[in-house]
Amino acid sequence: MHVLLVDDNKIFVEQLQKYPSQQGLAVDTATGGAEGLEKMQRQPYDVVVLDLKMPDIPGTEVLRRARDRAITSRFIILTGYGDVQSAVETMKLGAIDFLEKPFEGNALLECINNAAERRPRPPYWLPLKIMARELQKQCAGKPVLAVTEVHPRLFRERLGVTALRAIWLKDPALQEMLSSPGYLLDQVEEFVAQQEGAVVIQYGMGLLQERCGEECFSQHMDRLHQMADRGRCRLFLVFRPEDEEHLMEGLGEVALYPAIEDMLTVLHHQVRCTVIQLLRTGGLRYRDLLDRVNVNHSADLSHHLKILRQHGVIEKKERRYTLTAVGHRYVDILQYLLAMSALQQDCPVVYVPLL
Repeated sequence: MHVLLVDDNKIFVEQLQKYPSQQGLAVDTATGGAEGLEKMQRQPYDVVVLDLKMPDIPGTEVLRRARDRAITSRFIILTGYGDVQSAVETMKLGAIDFLEKPFEGNALLECINNAAERRPRPPYWLPLKIMARELQKQCAGKPVLAVTEVHPRLFRERLGVTALRAIWLKDPALQEMLSSPGYLLDQVEEFVAQQEGAVVIQYGMGLLQERCGEECFSQHMDRLHQMADRGRCRLFLVFRPEDEEHLMEGLGEVALYPAIEDMLTVLHHQVRCTVIQLLRTGGLRYRDLLDRVNVNHSADLSHHLKILRQHGVIEKKERRYTLTAVGHRYVDILQYLLAMSALQQDCPVVYVPLL
Protein backbone atom coordinates (compact mmCIF):
# COMPACT_ATOMS: atom_id res chain seq x y z
CA MET A 1 0.00 0.00 0.00
CA HIS A 2 1.30 3.46 -0.93
CA VAL A 3 0.43 6.37 1.41
CA LEU A 4 0.96 10.12 1.04
CA LEU A 5 1.06 12.38 4.14
CA VAL A 6 0.31 16.07 3.45
CA ASP A 7 0.80 18.65 6.24
CA ASP A 8 2.55 22.03 6.32
CA ASN A 9 4.25 21.19 9.65
CA LYS A 10 7.44 19.39 8.60
CA ILE A 11 8.26 18.08 12.10
CA PHE A 12 4.73 16.73 12.50
CA VAL A 13 4.92 14.98 9.12
CA GLU A 14 8.23 13.34 10.04
CA GLN A 15 6.77 12.08 13.31
CA LEU A 16 3.63 10.89 11.56
CA GLN A 17 5.59 9.05 8.88
CA LYS A 18 7.11 6.52 11.27
CA TYR A 19 3.78 4.88 12.18
CA PRO A 20 2.78 3.54 8.73
CA SER A 21 6.45 2.95 7.86
CA GLN A 22 6.81 0.61 10.84
CA GLN A 23 3.95 -1.44 9.41
CA GLY A 24 5.79 -1.90 6.13
CA LEU A 25 3.76 0.65 4.16
CA ALA A 26 5.40 2.79 1.48
CA VAL A 27 5.11 6.40 2.67
CA ASP A 28 5.78 9.70 0.88
CA THR A 29 5.39 13.15 2.42
CA ALA A 30 4.51 16.65 1.26
CA THR A 31 4.75 19.85 3.30
CA GLY A 32 1.97 21.77 1.59
CA GLY A 33 -1.09 21.47 -0.61
CA ALA A 34 0.69 22.40 -3.84
CA GLU A 35 3.44 19.81 -3.32
CA GLY A 36 0.84 17.22 -2.37
CA LEU A 37 -1.16 17.79 -5.57
CA GLU A 38 2.00 17.61 -7.65
CA LYS A 39 2.95 14.24 -6.12
CA MET A 40 -0.60 12.89 -6.55
CA GLN A 41 -0.48 13.68 -10.26
CA ARG A 42 2.90 11.96 -10.70
CA GLN A 43 2.22 8.91 -8.54
CA PRO A 44 -1.04 7.07 -7.74
CA TYR A 45 -1.55 6.67 -3.97
CA ASP A 46 -3.91 4.25 -2.27
CA VAL A 47 -4.48 6.59 0.69
CA VAL A 48 -3.78 10.31 1.15
CA VAL A 49 -3.71 11.73 4.71
CA LEU A 50 -4.45 15.43 4.24
CA ASP A 51 -4.30 18.29 6.75
CA LEU A 52 -7.34 20.56 6.60
CA LYS A 53 -5.63 23.91 7.27
CA MET A 54 -2.48 24.72 5.29
CA PRO A 55 -1.21 28.20 4.36
CA ASP A 56 -0.70 27.64 0.63
CA ILE A 57 -3.78 25.61 -0.36
CA PRO A 58 -6.40 24.55 2.23
CA GLY A 59 -7.25 20.86 2.46
CA THR A 60 -10.78 21.36 1.09
CA GLU A 61 -9.36 23.03 -2.03
CA VAL A 62 -6.73 20.29 -2.43
CA LEU A 63 -9.50 17.71 -2.29
CA ARG A 64 -11.62 19.64 -4.78
CA ARG A 65 -8.73 19.95 -7.26
CA ALA A 66 -7.84 16.28 -6.81
CA ARG A 67 -11.39 15.26 -7.72
CA ASP A 68 -11.40 17.63 -10.71
CA ARG A 69 -8.21 15.93 -11.93
CA ALA A 70 -9.75 12.44 -11.51
CA ILE A 71 -7.38 11.45 -8.68
CA THR A 72 -9.03 8.40 -7.11
CA SER A 73 -7.05 8.07 -3.87
CA ARG A 74 -8.92 7.52 -0.62
CA PHE A 75 -8.62 10.68 1.51
CA ILE A 76 -8.36 10.91 5.31
CA ILE A 77 -8.66 14.45 6.69
CA LEU A 78 -6.70 15.75 9.70
CA THR A 79 -8.55 18.49 11.55
CA GLY A 80 -8.17 20.48 14.76
CA TYR A 81 -10.46 19.95 17.74
CA GLY A 82 -13.92 21.43 17.27
CA ASP A 83 -13.60 21.86 13.50
CA VAL A 84 -16.08 19.10 12.67
CA GLN A 85 -18.16 21.31 10.38
CA SER A 86 -15.19 21.75 8.04
CA ALA A 87 -14.70 17.98 8.11
CA VAL A 88 -18.33 17.63 6.99
CA GLU A 89 -17.52 19.76 3.95
CA THR A 90 -14.64 17.46 3.02
CA MET A 91 -16.95 14.46 3.30
CA LYS A 92 -19.22 16.12 0.76
CA LEU A 93 -16.20 16.31 -1.53
CA GLY A 94 -15.52 12.60 -1.18
CA ALA A 95 -13.21 12.11 1.83
CA ILE A 96 -13.40 8.65 3.44
CA ASP A 97 -12.75 9.60 7.07
CA PHE A 98 -11.29 12.25 9.37
CA LEU A 99 -9.15 12.39 12.52
CA GLU A 100 -9.17 15.13 15.14
CA LYS A 101 -5.77 16.29 16.41
CA PRO A 102 -4.20 15.22 18.69
CA PHE A 103 -4.51 11.50 17.98
CA GLU A 104 -2.59 8.31 18.68
CA GLY A 105 -0.49 6.65 15.99
CA ASN A 106 -2.63 3.52 16.23
CA ALA A 107 -5.72 5.58 15.38
CA LEU A 108 -4.05 6.77 12.18
CA LEU A 109 -3.04 3.22 11.23
CA GLU A 110 -6.58 2.00 11.82
CA CYS A 111 -7.99 4.76 9.60
CA ILE A 112 -5.47 4.00 6.84
CA ASN A 113 -6.21 0.27 6.92
CA ASN A 114 -9.97 0.84 6.93
CA ALA A 115 -9.73 3.33 4.06
CA ALA A 116 -7.61 0.97 1.97
CA GLU A 117 -10.34 -1.69 2.11
CA ARG A 118 -13.00 0.63 0.75
CA ARG A 119 -13.71 2.22 -2.57
CA PRO A 120 -13.27 5.99 -2.82
CA ARG A 121 -16.33 7.67 -1.35
CA PRO A 122 -18.60 9.42 -3.85
CA PRO A 123 -19.13 13.16 -3.24
CA TYR A 124 -21.85 14.24 -0.81
CA TRP A 125 -21.73 11.00 1.21
CA LEU A 126 -21.99 11.71 4.94
CA PRO A 127 -20.68 8.84 7.08
CA LEU A 128 -22.36 7.59 10.21
CA LYS A 129 -19.71 9.04 12.54
CA ILE A 130 -20.45 12.59 11.32
CA MET A 131 -24.16 12.11 11.97
CA ALA A 132 -23.47 10.66 15.42
CA ARG A 133 -21.11 13.53 16.26
CA GLU A 134 -23.75 16.10 15.32
CA LEU A 135 -26.37 14.30 17.42
CA GLN A 136 -24.02 14.21 20.42
CA LYS A 137 -23.36 17.94 20.05
CA GLN A 138 -27.09 18.71 20.02
CA CYS A 139 -27.66 16.66 23.20
CA ALA A 140 -24.63 17.87 25.16
CA GLY A 141 -25.57 19.20 28.60
CA LYS A 142 -29.30 18.63 28.07
CA PRO A 143 -31.67 16.23 29.85
CA VAL A 144 -32.29 13.33 27.47
CA LEU A 145 -35.17 10.86 27.59
CA ALA A 146 -34.52 7.73 25.53
CA VAL A 147 -37.44 5.62 24.33
CA THR A 148 -35.48 2.73 22.89
CA GLU A 149 -35.94 -0.69 21.33
CA VAL A 150 -32.36 -1.65 22.20
CA HIS A 151 -31.00 -1.98 25.74
CA PRO A 152 -30.01 1.40 27.27
CA ARG A 153 -26.37 0.29 27.36
CA LEU A 154 -26.40 -0.37 23.61
CA PHE A 155 -28.23 2.90 23.07
CA ARG A 156 -25.39 4.75 24.81
CA GLU A 157 -22.69 2.83 22.93
CA ARG A 158 -24.23 3.27 19.49
CA LEU A 159 -25.29 6.90 19.71
CA GLY A 160 -22.66 8.18 22.12
CA VAL A 161 -25.45 9.88 24.10
CA THR A 162 -26.09 9.35 27.83
CA ALA A 163 -29.78 9.50 28.72
CA LEU A 164 -30.98 10.97 32.01
CA ARG A 165 -33.82 8.46 31.79
CA ALA A 166 -34.34 5.49 29.47
CA ILE A 167 -37.54 3.58 28.74
CA TRP A 168 -36.57 0.20 27.30
CA LEU A 169 -39.47 -1.08 25.23
CA LYS A 170 -38.42 -4.71 25.81
CA ASP A 171 -38.10 -4.39 29.59
CA PRO A 172 -40.06 -7.37 31.05
CA ALA A 173 -41.10 -5.27 34.06
CA LEU A 174 -42.82 -2.71 31.81
CA GLN A 175 -44.70 -4.98 29.41
CA GLU A 176 -48.06 -4.74 31.16
CA MET A 177 -47.84 -0.95 31.50
CA LEU A 178 -46.64 -0.50 27.91
CA SER A 179 -49.76 -2.31 26.71
CA SER A 180 -51.75 0.69 27.96
CA PRO A 181 -52.01 3.18 25.05
CA GLY A 182 -51.45 6.28 27.16
CA TYR A 183 -48.66 5.06 29.45
CA LEU A 184 -45.71 5.93 27.25
CA LEU A 185 -47.05 9.37 26.32
CA ASP A 186 -47.71 10.13 29.98
CA GLN A 187 -44.08 9.28 30.77
CA VAL A 188 -42.82 11.54 27.99
CA GLU A 189 -45.15 14.37 29.03
CA GLU A 190 -44.00 14.11 32.65
CA PHE A 191 -40.31 14.18 31.70
CA VAL A 192 -40.72 17.16 29.36
CA ALA A 193 -42.71 19.08 32.00
CA GLN A 194 -40.05 18.51 34.67
CA GLN A 195 -36.91 19.08 32.57
CA GLU A 196 -36.15 22.41 30.94
CA GLY A 197 -34.67 22.08 27.44
CA ALA A 198 -35.60 18.40 27.28
CA VAL A 199 -34.49 16.21 24.38
CA VAL A 200 -36.53 13.12 23.48
CA ILE A 201 -34.84 10.42 21.39
CA GLN A 202 -37.00 7.60 20.10
CA TYR A 203 -34.73 4.83 18.89
CA GLY A 204 -36.62 2.58 16.51
CA MET A 205 -40.32 2.66 15.71
CA GLY A 206 -41.17 -0.83 14.48
CA LEU A 207 -41.57 -2.48 17.89
CA LEU A 208 -43.71 0.35 19.25
CA GLN A 209 -45.96 0.22 16.21
CA GLU A 210 -46.27 -3.55 16.60
CA ARG A 211 -47.18 -3.30 20.30
CA CYS A 212 -49.60 -0.37 20.06
CA GLY A 213 -51.26 -0.95 16.72
CA GLU A 214 -51.37 1.46 13.80
CA GLU A 215 -53.96 3.89 15.19
CA CYS A 216 -52.41 4.20 18.66
CA PHE A 217 -48.93 4.53 17.16
CA SER A 218 -50.10 7.37 14.89
CA GLN A 219 -51.58 9.19 17.88
CA HIS A 220 -48.31 8.72 19.78
CA MET A 221 -46.26 10.16 16.90
CA ASP A 222 -48.66 13.08 16.39
CA ARG A 223 -48.43 13.98 20.09
CA LEU A 224 -44.63 13.87 20.05
CA HIS A 225 -44.54 16.14 17.00
CA GLN A 226 -46.92 18.59 18.66
CA MET A 227 -44.75 18.82 21.78
CA ALA A 228 -41.67 19.48 19.66
CA ASP A 229 -43.36 21.95 17.32
CA ARG A 230 -44.58 23.99 20.31
CA GLY A 231 -41.05 24.26 21.63
CA ARG A 232 -41.56 22.00 24.65
CA CYS A 233 -38.76 19.63 23.63
CA ARG A 234 -36.41 18.68 20.81
CA LEU A 235 -37.35 15.38 19.16
CA PHE A 236 -34.99 12.96 17.39
CA LEU A 237 -36.55 9.92 15.73
CA VAL A 238 -33.80 7.40 15.01
CA PHE A 239 -34.43 4.68 12.45
CA ARG A 240 -32.24 2.08 10.81
CA PRO A 241 -31.60 2.41 7.06
CA GLU A 242 -29.74 -0.22 5.08
CA ASP A 243 -26.20 -0.61 6.34
CA GLU A 244 -23.38 1.41 4.83
CA GLU A 245 -21.88 -1.41 2.78
CA HIS A 246 -25.19 -2.02 1.04
CA LEU A 247 -25.61 1.69 0.39
CA MET A 248 -22.16 1.88 -1.15
CA GLU A 249 -22.84 -1.11 -3.38
CA GLY A 250 -23.65 0.05 -6.88
CA LEU A 251 -23.23 3.77 -6.23
CA GLY A 252 -20.20 3.80 -8.50
CA GLU A 253 -22.26 2.22 -11.28
CA VAL A 254 -24.96 4.88 -11.41
CA ALA A 255 -24.35 8.64 -11.46
CA LEU A 256 -26.88 9.55 -8.78
CA TYR A 257 -25.22 12.74 -7.69
CA PRO A 258 -26.47 15.10 -10.42
CA ALA A 259 -29.99 14.14 -9.37
CA ILE A 260 -29.23 14.63 -5.68
CA GLU A 261 -27.53 17.97 -6.25
CA ASP A 262 -30.46 19.10 -8.40
CA MET A 263 -32.86 18.08 -5.63
CA LEU A 264 -30.98 19.92 -2.88
CA THR A 265 -29.77 23.07 -4.60
CA VAL A 266 -31.98 23.80 -7.59
CA LEU A 267 -35.52 22.70 -6.84
CA HIS A 268 -37.98 25.03 -5.18
CA HIS A 269 -39.01 23.86 -1.69
CA GLN A 270 -42.54 22.96 -2.81
CA VAL A 271 -41.26 20.86 -5.70
CA ARG A 272 -38.69 19.19 -3.43
CA CYS A 273 -41.38 18.23 -0.91
CA THR A 274 -43.56 16.85 -3.69
CA VAL A 275 -40.78 14.68 -5.08
CA ILE A 276 -39.88 13.43 -1.60
CA GLN A 277 -43.53 12.51 -1.11
CA LEU A 278 -43.35 10.53 -4.35
CA LEU A 279 -40.27 8.70 -3.13
CA ARG A 280 -41.67 7.93 0.31
CA THR A 281 -45.06 6.72 -0.86
CA GLY A 282 -43.48 4.48 -3.48
CA GLY A 283 -45.48 5.73 -6.42
CA LEU A 284 -47.76 8.51 -7.63
CA ARG A 285 -49.37 9.49 -10.90
CA TYR A 286 -47.89 12.51 -12.67
CA ARG A 287 -51.26 14.28 -12.56
CA ASP A 288 -51.37 13.82 -8.77
CA LEU A 289 -47.92 15.38 -8.55
CA LEU A 290 -48.94 18.36 -10.67
CA ASP A 291 -51.95 18.95 -8.43
CA ARG A 292 -49.54 19.44 -5.51
CA VAL A 293 -47.26 21.92 -7.28
CA ASN A 294 -47.82 25.56 -8.13
CA VAL A 295 -48.22 25.94 -11.89
CA ASN A 296 -45.09 28.14 -11.95
CA HIS A 297 -42.99 25.16 -10.83
CA SER A 298 -44.46 22.44 -13.05
CA ALA A 299 -41.55 22.74 -15.50
CA ASP A 300 -39.07 22.21 -12.62
CA LEU A 301 -40.97 19.11 -11.54
CA SER A 302 -40.95 17.65 -15.05
CA HIS A 303 -37.24 18.39 -15.39
CA HIS A 304 -36.34 16.68 -12.13
CA LEU A 305 -38.47 13.62 -12.85
CA LYS A 306 -36.66 13.35 -16.18
CA ILE A 307 -33.30 13.42 -14.37
CA LEU A 308 -34.46 10.74 -11.94
CA ARG A 309 -35.54 8.50 -14.81
CA GLN A 310 -32.26 9.07 -16.68
CA HIS A 311 -30.29 7.90 -13.65
CA GLY A 312 -32.48 4.90 -12.97
CA VAL A 313 -33.93 6.24 -9.72
CA ILE A 314 -37.58 5.93 -10.78
CA GLU A 315 -39.46 4.14 -13.51
CA LYS A 316 -42.88 4.67 -15.00
CA LYS A 317 -45.34 1.79 -14.84
CA GLU A 318 -49.00 2.09 -15.72
CA ARG A 319 -48.83 5.89 -15.54
CA ARG A 320 -47.29 5.80 -12.07
CA TYR A 321 -43.74 6.70 -11.04
CA THR A 322 -42.20 4.08 -8.74
CA LEU A 323 -38.79 3.63 -7.12
CA THR A 324 -36.23 1.22 -8.55
CA ALA A 325 -33.64 -0.66 -6.47
CA VAL A 326 -31.22 2.18 -7.21
CA GLY A 327 -33.93 4.60 -6.12
CA HIS A 328 -33.95 3.17 -2.61
CA ARG A 329 -30.24 3.98 -2.29
CA TYR A 330 -30.99 7.48 -3.57
CA VAL A 331 -33.64 7.92 -0.86
CA ASP A 332 -31.24 6.72 1.84
CA ILE A 333 -28.62 9.27 0.80
CA LEU A 334 -31.24 12.02 0.70
CA GLN A 335 -32.37 11.09 4.20
CA TYR A 336 -28.82 11.48 5.51
CA LEU A 337 -28.37 14.85 3.86
CA LEU A 338 -31.74 16.22 4.94
CA ALA A 339 -31.26 14.95 8.50
CA MET A 340 -27.84 16.60 8.69
CA SER A 341 -29.34 19.87 7.47
CA ALA A 342 -32.13 19.65 10.07
CA LEU A 343 -29.62 18.91 12.86
CA GLN A 344 -27.52 21.94 12.01
CA GLN A 345 -30.55 24.23 11.68
CA ASP A 346 -31.94 23.22 15.11
CA CYS A 347 -35.22 21.96 13.66
CA PRO A 348 -37.65 20.81 16.40
CA VAL A 349 -38.12 17.35 14.83
CA VAL A 350 -35.33 15.43 13.10
CA TYR A 351 -35.54 11.98 11.54
CA VAL A 352 -32.07 10.52 12.03
CA PRO A 353 -31.05 7.56 9.83
CA LEU A 354 -28.19 6.46 12.03
CA LEU A 355 -27.87 2.71 12.53
